[in-house]
Amino acid sequence: MNIFRSILILSTIGAASSTMADVCAPRDAVVAKLASGFGEQPVATGMTDDGGQLEVWMSPKTGTFTVLVSRPDGSTCIVSSGGDFWAEPAGVRL
Repeated sequence: MNIFRSILILSTIGAASSTMADVCAPRDAVVAKLASGFGEQPVATGMTDDGGQLEVWMSPKTGTFTVLVSRPDGSTCIVSSGGDFWAEPAGVRL
């Protein structure tokens, strides 16, 4: 996990933290920064057992990716991020 990248994302939207457990902010702000600042877009999503939504965002140009969990209260937390992402064939449901 690249904690520095996560802190960079969230510091630009006013929600920086020094620990991964606290790397959360309003969803609209997080996804806007992923789209405009890193060129990432959603490529996978699924619902968690506790009512949250897990998403994988990635940039087809750079290969960076970010894994998010959005909670029912509207907050979104960055779970992981990195590079060299590749996608499996589209439309595959497991």
